[in-house]
Amino acid sequence: MIKIAASLITIAGLGICGILKAARYKERTDTLSDFIQTVEKMKMELEYRRESLPELIARLADENTLSGCFFTRTSEIYRNGNGHSLKECWDQAADDIYTQKCLAVNDIEAIKELGSELGSCGISGQEKVFDLSLMELRALLADAEEERKVKGKMYISLAKNGPHCQFNHRNISNFTDIRGQK
Repeated sequence: MIKIAASLITIAGLGICGILKAARYKERTDTLSDFIQTVEKMKMELEYRRESLPELIARLADENTLSGCFFTRTSEIYRNGNGHSLKECWDQAADDIYTQKCLAVNDIEAIKELGSELGSCGISGQEKVFDLSLMELRALLADAEEERKVKGKMYISLAKNGPHCQFNHRNISNFTDIRGQK
């Protein structure tokens, strides 16, 4: 009886692990999608308002989205002074907000790369920086979605099918453990 209960607990635990692993793939795609939408908004704001980058970043600060939290953190670091450049503030905020999420290393590098290019040229140059960065981020999002479809689906199906494994109680009762005991 204990062996049956242990088997069922193991199967349920593995099912939960599969669901949690699949959720990490969804979180990555959601996080990248959220950041892309905010960068698109940032690009439009820069084109139409033509304000300074620190003001624009402060405007995008929003506690309701993860990318909004990123811009809030960037703005906070920049306002605190200490002689940090916008690039340093952007990198620090990316480390603070996104390293704890399910993003891949190259996702975070792409986010940091955008920050390193901001403010390095005029407004027309900035538009090209945004276009290139958005193109790279969309490619990363497409990779993340493909990975989610393949690996996420695999983990979900393992989680769903694991509990449906059928046991032959006669075989379990005749099972011997590693020590050779029944």
